[in-house]
Amino acid sequence: MNTSKPNKQRRYGRPAAAMSLKTVALSLSLSLLPFAGSFAQVLNPSFESDPMSPIPAPTAAFRPYTNTSSPMLTDWTVISGTIDLHHSSHWAMGCPPGGGDYHIDLNPDGVIRQTVNVVAGTTYSFSFWRSVHAQVNCASVNANVDISGAGGTLYNANFVLSDADKPWQQEATVFTATASGPVDITFSGTGSCYTYGGMLVDLVSMEPIQDPCSDDCFWKLTGNNIAGGRNIFGTITSDDVRIKTANQDRGIFTSKGLLGWNTMAPTAYLHVFCDGNNKEDGRLSDVRFERLERGQGNILVINSAGYVLDSKVPITAITPKALAELKQDIEREKERNDRLEQELLEVKRLLNSTTPVMNAAQSGSHLFQNTPNPFGGETAIPYYIDQLRSGAAIIVSDAAGKEITRYVISQAGKGTVTFKAANLSQGIYFYSLLVDGREIETRRMVVGKQ
Repeated sequence: MNTSKPNKQRRYGRPAAAMSLKTVALSLSLSLLPFAGSFAQVLNPSFESDPMSPIPAPTAAFRPYTNTSSPMLTDWTVISGTIDLHHSSHWAMGCPPGGGDYHIDLNPDGVIRQTVNVVAGTTYSFSFWRSVHAQVNCASVNANVDISGAGGTLYNANFVLSDADKPWQQEATVFTATASGPVDITFSGTGSCYTYGGMLVDLVSMEPIQDPCSDDCFWKLTGNNIAGGRNIFGTITSDDVRIKTANQDRGIFTSKGLLGWNTMAPTAYLHVFCDGNNKEDGRLSDVRFERLERGQGNILVINSAGYVLDSKVPITAITPKALAELKQDIEREKERNDRLEQELLEVKRLLNSTTPVMNAAQSGSHLFQNTPNPFGGETAIPYYIDQLRSGAAIIVSDAAGKEITRYVISQAGKGTVTFKAANLSQGIYFYSLLVDGREIETRRMVVGKQ
């Protein structure tokens, strides 16, 4: 598969000679400035400016480089061994956020270097993203990262990785230069259990901190904020600022200026997702104010979507007379509810005491009132049959006479059937006792709230 792209050729396909002349001219221009060294930074940090663009990429979407390769990888020099320039499609390894289309693989023995200038007393931030080859399924991928030169060793770190380190992770540190002059940024592959792959590197950055943070700073990043990825307060993409603690997203400042808390997709300039997460009581809101000062203002209302709105009605508009009328309305409503409750109790008493008989036969068989009545879930229907020849049944029907269910009875004597309301709506229903084909008795029952 040919992964070269024409647009990449136009953007990155610059002759090595032209690049060298441009780099020399830039270096000479900056050297004339008294502060030139303080602007030292890594060139081609994401390995995008590379000679792979004008040269068709191999089927495997990578190209090896050694210390004799010509042209050499732009702005970097391979010191020894072999490093591979990978396209992001190579084994679907991708690149870190903002990393473009390319990264390098140090392999077991590749060493690559770039030289920059530092100024004594200046503090620099240094970072890069690392991963391992997708084919690594064993332990121990070893690499070393070193910054040395003017003032000695400014940074040195060894990495022992495995297949568990495949997700791209950022490494970051700060250091202060003790002398002015050139320093070498060196990435070395020092061994790998996988013959053809080692630590992957992308987005190398080293820039001066013009106002380095001290103990008087209001903001600090310490602990495992970036390296571990469990705690984050900062930019993960080029736009949004995310807040993450204990490996869980908490909030976000979006590029549109929206602030979300407990939601990563806010739809308002202040969007708090309240869903009973309060640890004191799951029914409490997640928004809490404490010891608020007294004040006067308008009445706030909340609409059905949860938006808080200003009613434009001042609290002073509720006069003592209006409060008295409201109190009277509440009392009248309470009296009405009490009266309805008494009427309901009376209906229950009448239903349980009356014995409506329809087409009752003169026999010893009898159908009793169901209990409880009214009911929501299920109710018991007692009966007695003195003699039984061909069969009996209890039939439940609705107010229109439509049969709902039938309970077949095969023996005479006392018995009870249990009727479940299931999904029946509230209302009056009838149940009848049939013995030997004759309707003995019919009664009413009431289905209430379930």
